[in-house]
Amino acid sequence: MDYGVSSIFRSSEDYIAEIEKAALADLDRFDKEADEELKGAFHKFAAENEHESEEETDSESEDETVSESGGEDDRERNLHTERSFVSEEDEYSAFFAANPILHRNNGDYENELEKGDSYNGIYDSSSLRHSHSVSNSHVSDEDDFSSTTGQRSQNSAKPNYPIGKLKEEYQKLYILYKATLQELTQLKAVEMNYKKEAHNTIKTMRLNLDLLENEKDKLGHNLQDSQNLISDYEHGKNKLGEVMALKSQLSSICKIKDEIQRTLESSKVTIYSLEKQLNKLNRADHLSQHCDHNNSILEEMKLHHEKDILSYKQNIDQLQSKLNSKMEEAEDLALKNSELQKKYQQLEIEKNEWVNKMSEVSVAQKNCQLLLESGTIEEINRLKLQVQHLEEEKSNIERENSLLKESFLQRWARSLLIWQLHGLRRVNDMIDLLFF
Repeated sequence: MDYGVSSIFRSSEDYIAEIEKAALADLDRFDKEADEELKGAFHKFAAENEHESEEETDSESEDETVSESGGEDDRERNLHTERSFVSEEDEYSAFFAANPILHRNNGDYENELEKGDSYNGIYDSSSLRHSHSVSNSHVSDEDDFSSTTGQRSQNSAKPNYPIGKLKEEYQKLYILYKATLQELTQLKAVEMNYKKEAHNTIKTMRLNLDLLENEKDKLGHNLQDSQNLISDYEHGKNKLGEVMALKSQLSSICKIKDEIQRTLESSKVTIYSLEKQLNKLNRADHLSQHCDHNNSILEEMKLHHEKDILSYKQNIDQLQSKLNSKMEEAEDLALKNSELQKKYQQLEIEKNEWVNKMSEVSVAQKNCQLLLESGTIEEINRLKLQVQHLEEEKSNIERENSLLKESFLQRWARSLLIWQLHGLRRVNDMIDLLFF
């Protein structure tokens, strides 16, 4: 931020310096143009006067050769012309001396510029001195010209001097002087306006520069305040970190203290138990006897326990062998059961066939009844025999069916026993885990 403000100040100062340089260059250019115009006008006027003087000398030489009589009249006429020319020269010099416009304008201009700053006053006074020098040089040139013309008129005082022509030249010179004076006043007015504008722009730029400097100071103070706040924040942050570290150390110390208290309590308990043991050790004889008795009891219990374990192992082995045999029987019974199921299915099929046959028999009985009603005794006997035969077959089938049901129920009970033996096997596994 400080770098940006300083760059703005530098750019504004450079801009003011460029404006001042441009103003100085424009003033120099205006002065040079005015000098060149005045010099050109006076050189032109001098060249015309020289040309006219040469023509006058030629005409005078011709006049001298043509007529030398009438000298008195010519002398009187020359004296009159000399007097009139001297009076015109006096008027011309008096006009230039008594014309206070340029000096008054320059004096007012100097008074106005004295109210500005020192730099503009110095520059304006220098420009005014230059303009005074230019005007004085013009006046001196005019005086020189008037003196030269006066000397020339005195040296070449002739009776036939062109007074009307001199008046025309005087009027031309007066018109040229007024034109140059008007141009100078216009240039001075332009210069004054330009200087006022430059002075106003410089003032505004200086005001802006002052404002920017004030803003720079404010920004510098704000930057310093922000830096102080940042340093305070960092200091507080460091303090907070130190506080957090101290808190962590305090928590660790509290944990260590708790552990020490626990160890102290445990050590107190151990000391209390050791004191009890010491009190018991004071009865060494009684305790040793009691310990021997307890050891003997423990050994007897161990022996008895080992015997029980051996007996249990033997029983477990016997049960395991029985279980294996039962498992084999169960497998055999399962095979037989599958065979019986197959036979039962076959019997069911046969039963269905017999049922069909019985239905056929019933149909045949009905037919027989019909035949009895309408048939002979032989046919009735034959049919009775068939009925008896069919009833015997039916009783045989029912007997076989009952036998198959009984065998199936027996095998089903055996399978249940096998499942119960599986449960006993699991119990034996648990016993092995406990004892072995």
